[in-house]
Amino acid sequence: MNAFNEGYHIPFLHAKTLVPQLLTDDNPFLQYHDFRRFGPHSSLTLQRNYQWLPESPTLQFAIQHMLPTSVPDADAIASGTAGLTQHPGVNAIGIDNFGTEVITIFPNIILQPLANGYLLFTFWPTSAGRMVCDVRVHAKAPPADLRQEFATAHMLAATRDVLTEDVSMSQVQQRGLYGHGLQAVNFGENEAHLRFFSRAVADFMDHAR
Repeated sequence: MNAFNEGYHIPFLHAKTLVPQLLTDDNPFLQYHDFRRFGPHSSLTLQRNYQWLPESPTLQFAIQHMLPTSVPDADAIASGTAGLTQHPGVNAIGIDNFGTEVITIFPNIILQPLANGYLLFTFWPTSAGRMVCDVRVHAKAPPADLRQEFATAHMLAATRDVLTEDVSMSQVQQRGLYGHGLQAVNFGENEAHLRFFSRAVADFMDHAR
């Protein structure tokens, strides 16, 4: 849950995957915007780099025919036909380079609305040190032709690559948490949401006891 609720790992862990699409000169460590709390739930606003243009002909073709679920549809956003991104609860501060909201529904759901669909992450603990992360991409309609089908398959493969980077690092961190030298986890100033979520978990467990 924490890995999806801070952006400072992206310039390093996702240097070859997400950096060109998300980072801008004025926000090189991808600090999230507009941190809001609703009881134990919360939302954060994430930007994108609207100046990014892929160099690969294959990626150019995929983006040209991609359903608007996976990349910002600037024309649809400008015309007010972008569906979920026009909801008054989305991009409440009105940043020009809006990417998505990261909506955490306590205790195990993260929702990311996109132009005409959404990403749904659900985390299912299976033991004290293991969990299953279920990731689904929802669109308003299935691919209409082979070009869109190719683009969708390409996007899903790219999503898999990014998630593989996240999972690999999370597994290393999990082993570190069980290290004998670790007495406590200290959160930094740029980890306000991680601190908030950890407190929500602790409060829930205290109430359950």
